[in-house]
Amino acid sequence: MASTQPTPASLPLFPTNHPHRLSELDLDPRYGYFFGIGYLLAIAHRDGIANRNLQASKLSPQPGTGLFYLLSWQKEEVKLSPQSMAGDFLKPFATFDAPGFQAVLAGYVQSAYIQLEPLYPGYVREFLAVIGGTPERVPAPAPPLLDLAAQLQNLNRKLVLKDGHLSLEITGTAPPKVDAEFQPPAILSTLIALTLSGIDVAATIDLNTSPALSKVGESLGKILNVVRDKHKAERVQSSQVLGVFLGLTTEKVIAPVISDQVADCLDSLARFCDEATAETSEHTRLSVNFAQTSVMIRGAGVTTPADSEVRCLTIMARHARLAWFPKMLSPLSDPSLTLTELAYANTRSGVFVKGYEGSSQSSQNHLWSLLFKSLALSRQSIVEIQQMPVITEQHETTAGVFALSFSQRLTSALLKLLAPQPIQIIGGGELQHQSKDLAVEFAWVSKLMPALVNAGGQSNPRACFRAAKAAPYPNPGAFTSGLFRYWR
Repeated sequence: MASTQPTPASLPLFPTNHPHRLSELDLDPRYGYFFGIGYLLAIAHRDGIANRNLQASKLSPQPGTGLFYLLSWQKEEVKLSPQSMAGDFLKPFATFDAPGFQAVLAGYVQSAYIQLEPLYPGYVREFLAVIGGTPERVPAPAPPLLDLAAQLQNLNRKLVLKDGHLSLEITGTAPPKVDAEFQPPAILSTLIALTLSGIDVAATIDLNTSPALSKVGESLGKILNVVRDKHKAERVQSSQVLGVFLGLTTEKVIAPVISDQVADCLDSLARFCDEATAETSEHTRLSVNFAQTSVMIRGAGVTTPADSEVRCLTIMARHARLAWFPKMLSPLSDPSLTLTELAYANTRSGVFVKGYEGSSQSSQNHLWSLLFKSLALSRQSIVEIQQMPVITEQHETTAGVFALSFSQRLTSALLKLLAPQPIQIIGGGELQHQSKDLAVEFAWVSKLMPALVNAGGQSNPRACFRAAKAAPYPNPGAFTSGLFRYWR
């Protein structure tokens, strides 16, 4: 692969006036898979491993996973630092042409936000300063807009988690802070999130102690009235409130800042349950449920491909820090949590594929990594369903619904990857060879889907579950051991 850029002897690689546009939407579509090189490199750096000999001739692309395998791995163990890790980009800068290197750098930076920022706050900013150039469009996880603990403190309340039940406890008798420190939209977002968590806000907080609180109560009441009218019930359930809230968010009736703040609160609730001192499977289940609800709300608020890229990056960065996340859908997972984790994976997979499809409709360049994330989640989830024991009849029914959903999504993703037009790998021979591997996998899915349909499809999910278990994936260990964690 010919180089179209000068080869520097040292860092920085770029002059100050060089613009960095590191969104996937800015990449040359022919080099979309190079994004995976940088994505993998950040994971290696997280594990304290550098590769000083990363060059084009030593890489093998895998279109079916969006990843590259290194044919020669000259590794060295190093301490995580932007200056040291930037040294791994000298060889790629020299051996990849400019669009390819841009894709590598974009993949690395986005993965670094997830893998390296928690270990080294400010890592990406310092890394880009070492590389040189001026960032113009560098997608980053959105910072939290709302501090849930601070809002509850304003209301003289704190969260309590006991016996798998979340509640509020009064912390003082002073009136709520309703002046300069009190912003009605933030409190409204807090109360909506608490309602979605199952807490009866009206029974826990007196919303008539001030005009400002009364106004917030009226806004919350309007949402709850919509729920009551829709379901013809006086007492509403949190799942019913969620359905209405998602609809209002999608229709733009709810301001984006409110939906984002509600999602922030739910992420805080997920973290609170995840960090509970007396951790139990029920606490973990609550954490997963709150994280899933946050994903649903963030997905409902997406309007543009650029928004989708940032919001999906935000989801991954927030939830990768939760203790249960690394174990999700692994053989070590608690069997009693499997269905909860599958529901979370199904929601994430749907948001990711929606983001990919949105980008492909409105832009020449696609957010291919979102398709790979959806593909990895769907494929590994099917493997998990095939390996899970049968606990109850309801367990079988729910797992069958997921089996059908994941299989449909996996089929759709493979069809997109096998289509000749959108996929353009540098070197047609490599694409043809790898497409044969994809065809083998597609042949398996082509047998699985008719089996699920013949079993009754959505009308008979228990039969779908049994049909899925009867058509095992040829090599489930491959994704459990490695590839799944890269793109999830």
